[in-house]
Amino acid sequence: MARFGSWLNRIAMEIDSKIYRLSSLHWYISRLSDRRSTDYSLWDALLNPFSIDWLNRYRRVVAKITECELDPQMVLDVGSGGGGIARFVCGGSFGIVVVDVRREVFSFRTRSVERIIADSGFLPFRDRSFGAATCVDLIEHIPRDSRNKCLQEIVRVANIVVMTFPTTSRDGLYRAKEYDAMFQQWHMETFGREDEATAEHMRLGIPSIDEVRRLIPCMSITGIHNCDVWYRHMKLGKLPLIRYFTGILYYALWKKYDNRPPFWGVVICYGTHHAHRRRKFAKVVTEEVLPSRTRLHRRNPQSIGNSRHL
Repeated sequence: MARFGSWLNRIAMEIDSKIYRLSSLHWYISRLSDRRSTDYSLWDALLNPFSIDWLNRYRRVVAKITECELDPQMVLDVGSGGGGIARFVCGGSFGIVVVDVRREVFSFRTRSVERIIADSGFLPFRDRSFGAATCVDLIEHIPRDSRNKCLQEIVRVANIVVMTFPTTSRDGLYRAKEYDAMFQQWHMETFGREDEATAEHMRLGIPSIDEVRRLIPCMSITGIHNCDVWYRHMKLGKLPLIRYFTGILYYALWKKYDNRPPFWGVVICYGTHHAHRRRKFAKVVTEEVLPSRTRLHRRNPQSIGNSRHL
């Protein structure tokens, strides 16, 4: 029986490898499509069957930025991880600067991307250096006493800010804390260990709507990820072999409920009304330390160059 289980595990790993290769091909093919769409398609269900929440949140962020018609088109992606919005933007649509505190995440190769190692609480850019800044599912991974500084810095360096994060609210419209606890309990019972990302959410504390609103009072708020739908596809996405059917089940049965409350996460947008009223943004000046279009502040970040290879 143990040998049979080992054989099944090898088969699952081979399938994983093939699907990931197809998913990589999907990123290049999808550059021909309309990136303003936020819809999870049948194509996504087949090639990205367990990347549902990841795809949906990034596409919403890119759609928000595209609506703003930035000029000049320079976007800062804070806490970008392994590619961030650069994977979702057609070549030439935006000039992108990605910032992360971890050097090892900068293994991706994408055109028109500057990669800088810096802390989100001390961004090395002048005020309003960017048309827009994005921050996708980052602040829930930052200690609560450091979040204010992170949010202040992101708002300081950009005219428009678009962020996503799991959240809670007193009125029950947002219930990420409750559903994270349910998912963690299921994960422990099924696999005998914690899910690392969820454990960090619970340890550092899910940011509340009120907590963010105190610092960014004029933000617009859009709920994303119906809690029950999120819980279902997150569980299926963790099960060997079965997880490859998650995308089809979501597309056929669950997607129609995903825009209904209660929500697990939120997209917030700040400053869009200023951008429409005032199309002229702060100038972005070339400096020797960063050979593209972004001006650095006096702080001393580590730039690891411009990626010129796909």
